[in-house]
Amino acid sequence: MTFVGLQNLEQLRTIQWGAKWLWDIQFPEGPAEFQEWFPATDVTENLWTLETHPITAGYGTYEVPLGTTLFNISVTFVDDVYQSINEWLDNWVNVEILGSGKYIASLEKAVKQVNIAKLTGMKKQVSLHSYWVFPKGAYNWEGSSASDPDTGTVELIVAGTISKENFTL
Repeated sequence: MTFVGLQNLEQLRTIQWGAKWLWDIQFPEGPAEFQEWFPATDVTENLWTLETHPITAGYGTYEVPLGTTLFNISVTFVDDVYQSINEWLDNWVNVEILGSGKYIASLEKAVKQVNIAKLTGMKKQVSLHSYWVFPKGAYNWEGSSASDPDTGTVELIVAGTISKENFTL
């Protein structure tokens, strides 16, 4: 009888397992301190979404691919003492996108570039994704009596991807 599963524990030791902390993010048009690569505290990158449609055939119900929905990226970061990211986000939304209450910018003028690199434990790049994004929803600053770092979370909607040949790194 041939065993098809795990032969021995050595098989597991030969795999270099990924880790959630092996990545960097970059906002090329962001505040000076954040235009270089930095590790935000959390990033959720939607790599794909596939909607399905149920079809009833005979006595069974099956699902077939239908399409996709919006992609989003959620970024949680620690801001500096000058609240550089807070100010940058505020200017991006209230001045650049909402025109200080006078207009709403076109998609072309509303988007900014974000780059996300995934790394190995030796900081070797495994993948690099670059997107055109714009913020969605509300952004709230929270104060506290605790000595925690000043963090913020922003949801970004992906309006397009940037090919590797056109990255501005």
